Amino acid sequence: MNKTIVALGLIIVILGFGLSLGSTSSHNSITEDFVAEVEDQWTISGEFHEGENLTLIFAPANDWSLFPYPDLGEPEYSKHFLVNITNKATDNYTSFKVIMAYPRNAIPPGPPYPMLGIYGIEVTHHGGLVVDDEPSEVHGIVKNDGEYSVKCELVPLTVIDKHMINETTWIHDASPPPQLVLYRVKASTVKPYGYLLPGGIATAIVGCIFSLWGVRRESPPKRRVRRRTRTVGMCR
Repeated sequence: MNKTIVALGLIIVILGFGLSLGSTSSHNSITEDFVAEVEDQWTISGEFHEGENLTLIFAPANDWSLFPYPDLGEPEYSKHFLVNITNKATDNYTSFKVIMAYPRNAIPPGPPYPMLGIYGIEVTHHGGLVVDDEPSEVHGIVKNDGEYSVKCELVPLTVIDKHMINETTWIHDASPPPQLVLYRVKASTVKPYGYLLPGGIATAIVGCIFSLWGVRRESPPKRRVRRRTRTVGMCR
């Protein structure tokens, strides 16, 4: 057995195992894919697949902050932006209630009527999406493949507008959202060092071969040194 070759082979084997283990390291990656976008519309639709996260982004219109403000609960000056997301193939739907509130430092509402902001979101019906009761945004995990239709509505639907010059008032429907956008959010596991696995296996195999070769290889025989013993007589 050649101990030097065996030791070198073991080092190579350890290196190969290290590369193989390193190839298994991973991290989660989140990607957002644009699906559809409309302007000044109450509806939007897009294709989604099972397991994907459907996310709706919307922008409130300027006239949503106009009166009236019916008694809808807390906060006092608020309106509801209702969202219905339906799978057209299965008719399963999920409904959201987005509470749009007037800024606290601008109460009571009045000119210049700043835009309403999101106060909270509640799920009023579970169906087409898997979602928490009080999500942080209008989104959910898609249950089935297909086209999903998103319909929006503001409560109350009408607003009381006032002419800035002659101060005449008139009632009209609230403007649709200036922008509706659908996103497909995907969460995936990425292994950035996966390419190291073949090299790690190959390195470990080479190390095993080296070690076996070292075990089976005979060390060179040691030269024997013969000692000659001389007897020296005593001189008288």
